[in-house]
Amino acid sequence: MKRPSLIPVEQASRFYRNWLNGDREKRQKQLDVIVQEPLTDTDFPALLKQETDAGYPLPRAMRRLRNLIICAIINRDVSGKADLAEVVETMTLFAEFTIQTLLKVLYGELMDTHERVIFVAHSMGTLFAFQAAIQYPEKVSQLFLLGSQGCPLVFELLGLLIQGNLLGIQP
Repeated sequence: MKRPSLIPVEQASRFYRNWLNGDREKRQKQLDVIVQEPLTDTDFPALLKQETDAGYPLPRAMRRLRNLIICAIINRDVSGKADLAEVVETMTLFAEFTIQTLLKVLYGELMDTHERVIFVAHSMGTLFAFQAAIQYPEKVSQLFLLGSQGCPLVFELLGLLIQGNLLGIQP
């Protein structure tokens, strides 16, 4: 644990102060609960479920959760409860959670709307297209993967899967 800042958390961050002032009583209670333990142990799906159960659509619920997590990071960091490793790991875990959650919804909507889809992907997007082909092999008819120099593993795995016709995609 590091030493706490000499500046109170509300003075250290205008974002934190403005967010907290939006609904001080409710948000302070949320923060008081979440900042007690390392944020790397936070159950993001449960927190998101609370937001969606409260009637917020997914995009708004994700923004509300993001703001809570950012303020919790600020709180723990300024108060000396979190070190740099916790801050970085929490941001990484939350980013991964956000991407996976939104991709799952996007894939679901895409697959519900179309019988078969063609993915055209570039660079890091090839990883997402590849993941869609693995998750929904019956729905993906073709993959066009462009500029994936940083993703040679994608091509190696894809080649093996197509060779064994495990995806149902013909070369």
